Amino acid sequence: MIKLDPAEKYGKVPGVPFAGVHAGKLKDTAIEFLTDEEKMCRSLVAVNEIYDPDGQNLLCLICNWKPRILGCELMWLENAPPSVTTHPLSTNPIIQKNIPKQVMAGCRSH
Repeated sequence: MIKLDPAEKYGKVPGVPFAGVHAGKLKDTAIEFLTDEEKMCRSLVAVNEIYDPDGQNLLCLICNWKPRILGCELMWLENAPPSVTTHPLSTNPIIQKNIPKQVMAGCRSH
């Protein structure tokens, strides 16, 4: 690994834990972790206390923001990440008319 200065090398391989549902389970449930910013912060602090990481990856938290911003509905599970259950364009008749029949045959309807 390279630090910000490319000439300076780390003495070890940095550990950067994946801060997803696992982090939420340290203190609360997945739903609470992904929907309550105070509980999210508490869980992320717990990750730092337990693992003493060199950094923390928060990109995985965006996984549920994008579909929500686009208007998709999510199915929230107690101990798992949310699943997308709808798509804002799934009921648009123009799009449905232009999707090839063989593609539609392989799709589930919600």
